[in-house]
Amino acid sequence: FTVAAVHPDIPTLVSPADLAIVVDSVELVWNEGFAADSHDVYLSTDYALVAALDDSVKIAGVASPLEVTNLDLETEYFWTVQATAASGGPWPSADVYSFTTNNFAALDGFNDGVFWVETPGTGADVNDFVIGAELVMEFSYDDAGDVVSEASLTFAEAKDLSAATGREALTFRLYGQADNDQEDMYIALSDGVTTVQVPVLLEGEPVDLTLPLYKDYEFLQIDLDDFAPVDLSAVTSIAIGFGDGVSEGKSGTVYIDNVNVRTRRCINLFVDGDIADGDCIAGPNDLALMARDWLDAETVVTATTASTDGLIVHFTFDEIVDPNAALPGDEYFESSVGGATGSIVDTVSVVAGQIGNAANMAGAGHVTIDDSAAVLASLADEITVSMWCYGDVDTSGEVIVADSGFRAYTATSSIAMYTRIPNDTGDVIFGTAKMGGSWMSWNDSIPADWTGAWNHYAFVVDAASNFQAVYCNGLMVSRDNDDVSGYAFDLVGLDRFDIGQTPQYGGMIDDFRIYNRALDASEIVDLAGETSVTQSSLSNADIDGDGMVNLVDFAEVASIWLDEILWP
Repeated sequence: FTVAAVHPDIPTLVSPADLAIVVDSVELVWNEGFAADSHDVYLSTDYALVAALDDSVKIAGVASPLEVTNLDLETEYFWTVQATAASGGPWPSADVYSFTTNNFAALDGFNDGVFWVETPGTGADVNDFVIGAELVMEFSYDDAGDVVSEASLTFAEAKDLSAATGREALTFRLYGQADNDQEDMYIALSDGVTTVQVPVLLEGEPVDLTLPLYKDYEFLQIDLDDFAPVDLSAVTSIAIGFGDGVSEGKSGTVYIDNVNVRTRRCINLFVDGDIADGDCIAGPNDLALMARDWLDAETVVTATTASTDGLIVHFTFDEIVDPNAALPGDEYFESSVGGATGSIVDTVSVVAGQIGNAANMAGAGHVTIDDSAAVLASLADEITVSMWCYGDVDTSGEVIVADSGFRAYTATSSIAMYTRIPNDTGDVIFGTAKMGGSWMSWNDSIPADWTGAWNHYAFVVDAASNFQAVYCNGLMVSRDNDDVSGYAFDLVGLDRFDIGQTPQYGGMIDDFRIYNRALDASEIVDLAGETSVTQSSLSNADIDGDGMVNLVDFAEVASIWLDEILWP
């Protein structure tokens, strides 16, 4: 008699899911077929080869899970699995799945227990450090003894970083500290025979190591071609170093994270003519922005007395009204106009302020405008919020604690408007519900702008003029440069307005005003207590930075008109 061959079950693919986005290393997982002696995996960027179970793309005799590494970036792969038995066949295979690799691959994310080591004889000291919930590398450098400071990581297996795999740039995050000595920084790659050091630059200048820890450089960029003649198809190690081997008494500590390689991509920083929408193409939106700001130039703004026209709320915070001292929890502030009141939530005290007294939030309480819907009923598509702030922000830790100036909500609890003075990276944020919800930021602010001193802020929106801006001490410091098509913005139907809440403000607020109109810049100078300020152009269209939007800037846009510029 004849014994029939046992037919193994068809495997079922488990992970990655069909159409998944993955990194450059992936674990292929499948349910093994019953009675299968082994499994063959078929993997390729060519669907036809996988579907045909072509031997040229077969990984024979493997078991689940199977790790596949060093895949090409931004590439679609197809895979399937066929169970095999000792006799019989050919056997059916699983369905063909696909996955696409991401546009970056990690060289080291500092969360996998693989550690960098100090190069012997150098001034480096590296340790693990926690920021938030993430491990980063703490790197202390010291050039004493005429040495550089260097640490390196040797890969378990050589890595293919060649352009053929889509790997074109090396990127990383760097966090500095204010008391660091400035020192030259470099990154080195080696193939085991040749080692090349490349300086770390930002816009052509040595990267600034003195920016505080919360003010991080995100994704510093190095073109992998700069490491020639290193064989990028077989990179064995990476090193980071500081100094030039000459002792100048320089030392400091930085924090490094997310050392990655990436594909060619859009980096707006490197495309001078892309001034509006960040798509790395000089197109109609960029030209419209240039037309809007044409001949915008530096000017002197002289203060004019801020009119009370449109002033609907004005809290001086000079005293707390307590209608019944025996019943805590009903204290409030009175507005000097319009009859509005602001109830104290949790704990707010009165202390000496910039103008008379001020509300001391101290991170322990906030003020909410009572019957906000009625008080703010005249608001539509224009608003100015003016306030004096004295922040109390600890800048010595791993990250700073964000502080909220104010936050406004609609009847459905949607956020219509909010501020951060600052957020947890040291930027001043002004968010509105325009264009479906967006925000603008003042990235160049420094601690003196929001902590340890009184500063005046004004936040302005004029939707009809496509205008949104932040002013600090009378100067416009940030302006919405991106939207030239009109704002889907209005404040009709505000139902709640909180001062110093979400998160609670860690300092004092004084002379808080809400206008139902966009104040003129000269009025804001007056509210800031200045007689005049010299206002530079903040337009993105001032490409050459000469303080005026003119033909020189137009030439930059015209030179790359409709060309997509990717880096590197």
